[in-house]
Amino acid sequence: MAFNQLSESEEHVLVNIAFHQLSRSEEHLLLNIVVYQLSGCEKHLLLNMAFKQLSESEQHLLVTIAFNQLSGCEKHLLLNMAFKQLSESEEHLPLNIAFNQLSGCEQHLLLNIAVYQLSGCEEHLLLNIAVYQL
Repeated sequence: MAFNQLSESEEHVLVNIAFHQLSRSEEHLLLNIVVYQLSGCEKHLLLNMAFKQLSESEQHLLVTIAFNQLSGCEKHLLLNMAFKQLSESEEHLPLNIAFNQLSGCEQHLLLNIAVYQLSGCEEHLLLNIAVYQL
C-alpha cells in the first residue's frame, strides 16, 4: 500500500535501491523475468539501448558470438544482405581481400569460371588488357 502512494520517480529510486541489494545471479534472473514480459518490439528496443551502452570492442565481440551461433546458410544469407548494402567501390574491397585469401590454384579456378561468364567481346577486351600488363 505504501509503495502505491509514492510518485513514479520515488518508485524508480526505491526499485533501483532494492535491485542493487540482489546478488548478481538474482539480478540476472529478475531481468530475464522482466524481459520475458515485454513484447517483441519492446525487447528489440531494450536490446538496442543495451547494445549502444557497450564499447566498440564489446559490440564487435557480441556480434561475432551471435554470428557464430548461426547456421552456415544463415551466415551466407546475412553476408549477402550486408554485401548488398555496400557501394560498388566498397564491394570491390572485400572481394579483393577475400580473393587474396585464396590459394593460387583457387584464384586460377575462380578467374577461369569468371571468364567463362563473359561474352566473346568481354573476353577479348580482358585479354587485351592482360596483354598490355605483360
